[in-house]
Amino acid sequence: MTHCRITRLQVSSEQQWAALRSGLEGLSRDGSLPSEVLAVQLVRVDDHRGVLTVTCEDDAAMSRVSSTVVDPWLTGHHFSETPSSVAGEIVFGLACATGQAWDAIDALNDHERVEHFVRGVAGSGTVWGLYADTWARASEGEGPEALPFWADRDLAVECIRGPWRAHAPRAIALSEFIEQWLPNMDEDKIVAVLMPTPTASGTIITAGELVAALRVGPTSS
Repeated sequence: MTHCRITRLQVSSEQQWAALRSGLEGLSRDGSLPSEVLAVQLVRVDDHRGVLTVTCEDDAAMSRVSSTVVDPWLTGHHFSETPSSVAGEIVFGLACATGQAWDAIDALNDHERVEHFVRGVAGSGTVWGLYADTWARASEGEGPEALPFWADRDLAVECIRGPWRAHAPRAIALSEFIEQWLPNMDEDKIVAVLMPTPTASGTIITAGELVAALRVGPTSS
């Protein structure tokens, strides 16, 4: 299950707030945040109190990220009091998006949607599906059986509704997806549906075509 570290901060000045934000933006910009970091938030409670939250895929990832990224970042700043942290497993989450999160995806044509997926999973090394007692299926009427996949955990979460309302996001390692999942899907004549959103059905692609696209990698900027 997803894990979150919550750190309470005591901040001394406006300059320090600016430095904290700039430092976090720098970590994101220079690629210092590992792909297993799902989210980072700096919350300002008032002029002198704040909260830093870091969310990772699991407890092991959280331990690695804490020791290699979060702790050094905290040590590099001088807080009014020593930061205090608690960490725990996220057992429930509620997505309340207004639709803006998927507007850009809906605007893509099929080729661009495949490129978006390939670029995303190549960067993170992770493919996302939805799982309950079994993996979520996309209804395609009389067509072949179809499995939906996302390059982004948050977008997968947005699709937990309707027939998928009992599902939860689950990660698949990209190497496993290429070497095991897609060959098995190809053999069973199961197709992939890439990047569906609450307002669009996604792009249908055969497992063989998707293997080829992933092995080539992103072809546009």
